[in-house]
Amino acid sequence: GRSAPTPTAAPESTFRDLPSAHWAYGYVKALAEKNVINGYDDGTFRPSNNVTREEFVKMIISATGMLQAGAECEFSDVPAGAWYYEYVASAYAKEIVSGMDEGAFGIGTNITRQDVAVIAARILDYLKPGAYTAAETTLTDIDSVSDYAVQSVKLLNNMGIINGYDDGSFMPRNELTRAEAAAIISKLAESL
Repeated sequence: GRSAPTPTAAPESTFRDLPSAHWAYGYVKALAEKNVINGYDDGTFRPSNNVTREEFVKMIISATGMLQAGAECEFSDVPAGAWYYEYVASAYAKEIVSGMDEGAFGIGTNITRQDVAVIAARILDYLKPGAYTAAETTLTDIDSVSDYAVQSVKLLNNMGIINGYDDGSFMPRNELTRAEAAAIISKLAESL
């Protein structure tokens, strides 16, 4: 008879373009092991690629255990049956996300750092209402953050979930990278 295949140990690096020395390696590995994030078919992770709004919502809803079976939403660009439908609908049902404008969610749009902060802060507030309050911040460009996101940015920066850049800036309108997404989602999940 044939013997069962021997399970092979995971390679040193989960993705061939993400060496273990990469600053986000630990965060990516932790989320990959939980099947929260995946690489591409060619075995790469592409840490500097941007993240779309629906990709980010799928990852953060998965990582925080907030997927709600049967949740519905009526965004014009979120068709039932799409791979992201349940995740966006779950986030919408819990008031974690709202649309962009004219009834659309913004599918395919790269998510900005300030919108990430808002989504993460709403998740914290949903899971532990009133437990978190925004503190002052040393971020040098906090005045350039949109009004709707200021408290969220201050809160997440103060908690160490979203960091500024080496020069002390936050760059609220910068588009999030996959490496940044992994770090933020991993730290958020650990803080819960």
